[in-house]
Amino acid sequence: MEECSKSLNIYRMSRSLENWEKFKKVVRNTKRSYFDTKIQEVVNKSHGPWKLTNWINKCKLPTTEAIKYDSQPCLTPDSLWGALHATFNTTLHCQVDTDCNDLKLELRLQLRQSFEKLRE
Repeated sequence: MEECSKSLNIYRMSRSLENWEKFKKVVRNTKRSYFDTKIQEVVNKSHGPWKLTNWINKCKLPTTEAIKYDSQPCLTPDSLWGALHATFNTTLHCQVDTDCNDLKLELRLQLRQSFEKLRE
């Protein structure tokens, strides 16, 4: 800590770029030695590496929105499975109108013909 103060005072008196670089280097080395010492203290106390995570703030999880079915949130795997099953199996035995496929085919043919006319 004293080295940092001395180096800062030297920089303040000279205002040179060289002394500013020396000051930054002293601060960097001082911080590194301080944290290396703290890490060794934790390791030597046999707390394990997980004790080191208390130095940082807990990571906040992003807010999420629960899947809802029948206005009820699906918070368990069973309720989620029930909602998915009910949603995707509602049309299992329903008739399907295939006439729309013919309409799509007609539209594609019309588009192709119009593009071919534009090419000519």
